[in-house]
Amino acid sequence: MWILGRASLQKSAPKILFASGSSVGLVSHPPERHLMALRHIRLLTLIAGGLILILSVLVVSVASHTGPSGKGSEPISMNESLSKSLDSSTQSPSHQLEGLSTVTSRSLSKQPMQWPDTLRDFDLVGADAQVDLVASLSATLSLDPDTRSALITAMGLRGSDSYVRNQIANLLTRQDDSIEDLIPGLIISIQDAQEVPLWRDYALQHLGGITPRINQADVAEAAKATILSCFHGNVEGLPGTALLALLDWQSTGFRDFTDEDCARVYFLAQSGTVGRESRITAIATLSDVRLTDGHTCLRRLLEGETDPILLVAAAAGLGRCGNIDDTSALARLIRHGDDHVRNAALAATDRLANQASIIEKSLSHSFEVSP
Repeated sequence: MWILGRASLQKSAPKILFASGSSVGLVSHPPERHLMALRHIRLLTLIAGGLILILSVLVVSVASHTGPSGKGSEPISMNESLSKSLDSSTQSPSHQLEGLSTVTSRSLSKQPMQWPDTLRDFDLVGADAQVDLVASLSATLSLDPDTRSALITAMGLRGSDSYVRNQIANLLTRQDDSIEDLIPGLIISIQDAQEVPLWRDYALQHLGGITPRINQADVAEAAKATILSCFHGNVEGLPGTALLALLDWQSTGFRDFTDEDCARVYFLAQSGTVGRESRITAIATLSDVRLTDGHTCLRRLLEGETDPILLVAAAAGLGRCGNIDDTSALARLIRHGDDHVRNAALAATDRLANQASIIEKSLSHSFEVSP
């Protein structure tokens, strides 16, 4: 006969008999604390098994989303975005697509779209769907090459919606990628006399904004030459937009404002051939940049100009850069028939008078305190 268990356990626990073959032995019944330990071990085993099962499900789920390459965050492709846009358009009356039954059925069936078809579809789906597509890419900081190339092509489609093209340009110029590939298309649009005027202006704004970021010297020179050509040209609206680019370059130290530029500003402010928008920009520049003869030029404008909008701009400019002697040029506008002109003249006169009063008080105080 033999005994299982420790002797110490035999002393404190009741004993039961069991048969083993032909022999009969005694086994100690474990105390209560050991039963609790066994229960805890079983519970921990069950919990561990459950955690392993949950982790297995998560691994399978992640693998199904990342695909076979194992990459978790790929750039959004234009194909996927356009498919989603077309799906939503079939559900909403505001996005009805006429004559695109094959495109819609292909998108709904989740079949992949080839790049030539994608470009054709982008041109056909309409401005609302195009804006939705571009917006879906707005959070992407680095587009895949195919998507970027497709967007550049769409941006260059002559005659297409200017707002959509501007949204594409906004997206592309915000990317971390090099911007040299945008320059040729923008220059072509700016120089194309048959292009939509609004898009030409947008394109010029974008070109002016990204030129300081160009790393290739020849590309940068081509962009600068285009901006200066527009500044010295007579295409309505473009000289003023180019002037804004030059002023921005000056403020950032990219390029200094030259005497030739100043002479051109004087001409633009008084010219009747470059459009009202460019003239307003030039008039504002006369006062904001503090050009040497700025207030003299503004006084001449007040004496000979008849357009109320330009008179308002000139009066406001003279109020910013003039002196008390310039109030005489503003006096005749206080009796002008247009309310906006009268108000602008009064505001400018008050400003100059306040400046003169401040100067007078300052001088008087300095004389009083001087020994």
